[in-house]
Amino acid sequence: MNQVPTSHTARIAERQAIVMTDGEKREIQLYAAGNRGKREAAEAAYFRCLPNLEGHRKIVEMSFMSEATNKVPDLLLRARYRKELVAKLAPSEAAECALMEQNFQRQREEAKQAAKGATK
Repeated sequence: MNQVPTSHTARIAERQAIVMTDGEKREIQLYAAGNRGKREAAEAAYFRCLPNLEGHRKIVEMSFMSEATNKVPDLLLRARYRKELVAKLAPSEAAECALMEQNFQRQREEAKQAAKGATK
């Protein structure tokens, strides 16, 4: 019978011991809900866990971040994952993040308008 070397078995156990914490999942949920200040923490959690989680597509937080960090994301898939993540948040938190996102979009539009006015 073929035996797996102990070092290989130990590496597999070590990899499986590294899991995404509840705090890391929360950072990703808040980022998905529109809190752009959580992007760096969400990406750090994703990249830390990525090589260690087999079957990571079963974890919605990892699936969302896979699309969020992809240079050519599947936008429909990312929207579906975002909806699932926002549903996990308390309604008040989701509303607060949505308001933050609206403010960000408004500021971005104002900056565009100001830039157009400055070039005329």
